[in-house]
Amino acid sequence: MPETLAAARLADVADLAAVRRRRLTEAETPLRGIGLFAGMAEDDLAGLAAALQPVALAAGGVLWHQGSPSDGLYVLLDGDVQVCRRLPGKRELEVARLGPGELLGELPLLGGGTRTATVRALGACSLLFLSRAEFDARTALGEPGALELRRRVVAIACARLRRTYCAAATTVYDAASLPASAPSEPLQREPMPAAAPPRDYLARLELFRGLEPDVVTELLDRGTVLCLPRGHVIQREGTQPEACHVTLNGAVEAVVRRGTASLRVGFAGPGRPSGYLGMLDGAPAPVSSVTRERSLLLAIDRSHFATLQRTTGTRSRAFLAAIEADVVRCLAVAEGVRSRVAAGSAA
Repeated sequence: MPETLAAARLADVADLAAVRRRRLTEAETPLRGIGLFAGMAEDDLAGLAAALQPVALAAGGVLWHQGSPSDGLYVLLDGDVQVCRRLPGKRELEVARLGPGELLGELPLLGGGTRTATVRALGACSLLFLSRAEFDARTALGEPGALELRRRVVAIACARLRRTYCAAATTVYDAASLPASAPSEPLQREPMPAAAPPRDYLARLELFRGLEPDVVTELLDRGTVLCLPRGHVIQREGTQPEACHVTLNGAVEAVVRRGTASLRVGFAGPGRPSGYLGMLDGAPAPVSSVTRERSLLLAIDRSHFATLQRTTGTRSRAFLAAIEADVVRCLAVAEGVRSRVAAGSAA
């Protein structure tokens, strides 16, 4: 009798394992044809498939509302959805229609925030959902599939930010209608080191809040604290970045220039990084970084930044996660600037 019971239990375990394998296969198969997941190693894809949750949406159902918290990534398997933005007077404007194989909400995996539009099903839809909490947990554990997915989402965010900066630059025509450029001083070749602020002050700044004290110590020991005057050009558009700068006090503006006209497309106040885009994707700087006022900055040079990128531990991961989240923030700011300038030009 005990042998029969043991055999039955083994059969149940085998059945459960078979069901799990079938579900994983069903989740993996559609992912292989989607650009964000295409070409991933089988084991990496299997790990991600295990984290995906099936979601069914009836015709007319709302996947999320504009302004709601961004909770993760959706993969649309079947059906079509419309993406709408609110207009004054409770009206909506359809800005896109998406079909099978499309991704929704991949960038909030890096930075959270709120949804910028409402997504509604045009018919019955089936989707897969990867929560940001699950994604963060798997990244923190160093799961290869999650880390590879994160690298791909970062690449998408960087490319989109560059396109937005480029589009904003095309609106810079008339010097008389735009703010004057900051003084174009020569790049400071010999840094003038300054003392770092107290640790309790740094702990209140956004980038440092999520870092362990020893990581902050490493950044300060290997970096250089600089005191720079107003209008100092830290990095010029089109050049390869030599350092990422974290604002400790003051502010740094991201500026696109065309001739004598300029347009501010970004802003890094205390606790915000700047000048890192070329370090993430290897391309030249798409904007110039200029101090808006007398500023105290922490310069993290290219070699140290690259070391942090290569290190897979949770200590360096927290720093990189803060940088990657800032890409999403900068994208939202740049898109807002571009839209306002375009609307003004049309008027």
